[in-house]
Amino acid sequence: MKFIKDDRLYILKEKIRTHNKLSSELKDLELRRTRKEQSQIESKEILDKEKKEFNNINELSINSIFYSLIGKKEEKLEKERQEFLLAKLNFDTLKEEIDLIVQRKKEILKDIFNIEDINKEYNELLADKEKFLISLNNSRSNEIQVVKDKISNVEFQKKEIDQAILATIPVLEKLEQIYSKLNSAENWGVFDLLGSGLLATAIKHSKIDDAKSLISKTQFDIDNLINELNDVDIKYNIRNTINIDGFYTFSDFFFDGLIFDFIVQEKISKSKNHIKFIKTNVSRLKSQLLMTLKKLDSDRMDLIKRNEELISS
Repeated sequence: MKFIKDDRLYILKEKIRTHNKLSSELKDLELRRTRKEQSQIESKEILDKEKKEFNNINELSINSIFYSLIGKKEEKLEKERQEFLLAKLNFDTLKEEIDLIVQRKKEILKDIFNIEDINKEYNELLADKEKFLISLNNSRSNEIQVVKDKISNVEFQKKEIDQAILATIPVLEKLEQIYSKLNSAENWGVFDLLGSGLLATAIKHSKIDDAKSLISKTQFDIDNLINELNDVDIKYNIRNTINIDGFYTFSDFFFDGLIFDFIVQEKISKSKNHIKFIKTNVSRLKSQLLMTLKKLDSDRMDLIKRNEELISS
């Protein structure tokens, strides 16, 4: 015998799980925003300092005159310009990441608002179901209920895995785009080294700029993927089998390799290798999640078959 309000109970349970997941993501976003804003404050201080130092050399000043006298002004000016560019890109990227976080928070708050307050109804139905199961006093009926609850739990786990798999897609797409841009820049860099003139240099830098423009969006998607793994990891211990250490510092590494206008081939190659490393690990992660999903599908089919056997017997 089936509890008459089982379907409604299932719907309420799914809504509560969704609400809890959104609330958890909201907390994670707030922590991320706090960290990014603190980093942005520090980045702004560095940016102001580098800008001041660059201007001191570029404009007529005691330092500028000193380096001119010893014949080192152009060298010092280039060094200060590079350090200023690094500080500016770091600051701008943090700002874009914060904007993405704020936008995502607005979306989550809207979703949470749209989920009605259902805890009272859910708890009442849960109490009714408990009374119903006690009243049955029938081992077969009790087992049917147990099996149905297991099916519900497996379906929820499948949903968590699905969301983690979906989170890998934008990461892989952007990493592929960045790799393609770097590969093109590297090829044009070869022409540049062969003395092909300003056109090759301009195209190489254009490809690098295209890659740079994807940094903050990629880091944001990587952070979202890590957040999705927090839900999955409790059950499947993904982190111990997939190396995701490099995920956290993706943008920092990128800054270190490809920030300056004068970009040597070695730095392009180094950044390409890092992109390939991250992409390989995300692909492995996706494969493992798909394998886990396949196992859950199999478990679900076994439970459905068992449920049918109990009902028909």
